[in-house]
Amino acid sequence: MPKISVLTPSIRPEFLNITQECLEQQTFQDFEWLSEIGLRNRGFMLPSDLNKMLKRAKGERIVMLQDCIRIEDNALEEIHKLPNELYTF
Repeated sequence: MPKISVLTPSIRPEFLNITQECLEQQTFQDFEWLSEIGLRNRGFMLPSDLNKMLKRAKGERIVMLQDCIRIEDNALEEIHKLPNELYTF
């Protein structure tokens, strides 16, 4: 089971390569990447698409990462280091 599930909903699949490159460079590699691609002409149902990804997610922690966004190479490592009590609701 991966430690982190990275979720990326998108209506711009042409920009997912930016997200993919960023994730490939992460110093922490115990993660899975889930993406749900919506179609602009049919509308993008963010809550529905997020629910689909959440049902498939196997990670202990969930990270939302928008397409077109670059994060630092150690971002997932830093998230993994955060104390669990920050995530208790």
